[in-house]
Amino acid sequence: MKRTLYGFTICLLFSFAIPQAHGQMTVSSPASGSVVGQCGKYIIHFSPGSGFSGNATAEVHLNNSSGAIVQTVGYPSGTLSINYDNAFNASGLTIGNSYQIKVFDAYSPTHSALSGIFTVAASTPPTVINQTANSYTWIEINWPTVIGASAYSVDVATASDFSSGVVWSNHAASLSDPYGLYINSLTAGTTYYVRIKTSSSCGSSAYSGTYAFSTPTCTPPSVPTATAATNVKTAQFTANWGTVTGATSYDLITTYGSTHHTDNTTGTSFTFLQAHPASGYSYTVKARNACAVSTESNSITLTTNALGIPGHLGYHGTDEDLNIYWDAIDGASQYNVLMSTDSTFANVLFNETIPDHDDDVDVAPCLNYYFKVKAIAATGEQSAFSQRRWISPISCRIASDGSKDNQPITDQPIDWIKPFVFFPNPADNLLTVGLPSDFHFDNFNIKTLDATGREVVLPYQLSQTKATFDVSGINSGLYIMTFTDGIVKHRSKFLRK
Repeated sequence: MKRTLYGFTICLLFSFAIPQAHGQMTVSSPASGSVVGQCGKYIIHFSPGSGFSGNATAEVHLNNSSGAIVQTVGYPSGTLSINYDNAFNASGLTIGNSYQIKVFDAYSPTHSALSGIFTVAASTPPTVINQTANSYTWIEINWPTVIGASAYSVDVATASDFSSGVVWSNHAASLSDPYGLYINSLTAGTTYYVRIKTSSSCGSSAYSGTYAFSTPTCTPPSVPTATAATNVKTAQFTANWGTVTGATSYDLITTYGSTHHTDNTTGTSFTFLQAHPASGYSYTVKARNACAVSTESNSITLTTNALGIPGHLGYHGTDEDLNIYWDAIDGASQYNVLMSTDSTFANVLFNETIPDHDDDVDVAPCLNYYFKVKAIAATGEQSAFSQRRWISPISCRIASDGSKDNQPITDQPIDWIKPFVFFPNPADNLLTVGLPSDFHFDNFNIKTLDATGREVVLPYQLSQTKATFDVSGINSGLYIMTFTDGIVKHRSKFLRK
């Protein structure tokens, strides 16, 4: 403006403040329709745009931006970080009410933006549930962590309103489960519905949205064909069947009477052990794949072999120790061995059950022994006894009268030694034994055994031609007496009345 005053021209310049241009401020959290738990926190996340002074204030309005201000955070009492989650306790907000947040530049209030309208609940449900993996029989899901939640409760059903086909109802999931919760025992080719609610010290939230997930459709494998059993023995047999395309394993169902036993294998044969001897069996097969099992195959029947009787009984050993042996029997887990000096086994001296097919026994010299053996299966069945076997382990001479009737059978010739005369035989109280004239008395030794091999001690008197024994203190029965002088060894039997 120019004026003329007293001949002067005066120019007046006025300075005007030109406002600085601001870019658009945005608030991304809380989002519209979100729910905040009263015991949790609400998150303010904003981008200031250009021209921001560096200090922001946020007003929490009841219902919407025109409602009453119930909380103020940020400048001047604190700071709001840019492009960062600013968490504030929601405990000052009221459950059931809606709120909206206005964020503005503290030095330029018109530089502002509004959040979405959110509500406050006792606890907040997850806003989304994700399927991370699935199979024919399970689904793995996860969901975002809810601030303030102390637990999650999961419902799973085949009905979208959860009224039927319930798999889980209020299943308690731990806080770590949102990173991968497995829903198991599902059916292939089925749609399942999932919903979740949270709980905290404020109580339980409403349910989340309902989410649908489906397991893949599964086709069972074809039915296998069972074939004849092989390797049929007393206590085992091998079941066989054909290959099924796509099968990952097979179930063998073995039947014995009313008993059914199932074994799973990846092959096309399976050896069934611990079968009963001479017994009827049948078996069927099912094929499995990753999601289903076929129906049962045709049935195969068989009969196991009978438990054999031990044969080829034999023995070898020394004068007082014998090893007796016999053929091993298929299906036998142990053997019962009996020994007696009586061919009728009325008086059994030895009765033992052992896992091997030979045994060591102690015997007395110059006696006849009989033994017999039977096989026992692991399932308890027993064979008949083998035929009894006579053994006479000692090559001795009992010949007071020169008779050879009691000589044991031997594979090698035996040189005769000078006979010793026993009288009376049977003896009552005293037994006298005539001695050879060339007997060496300086090395004289006597040993007496009863029928069980137990040594007995007899008082005696010795002269150059005889030895007299007091037998009044021993029981009636058969005894073996051995004489030796270091050169000659002689054994003879006598009877005590």
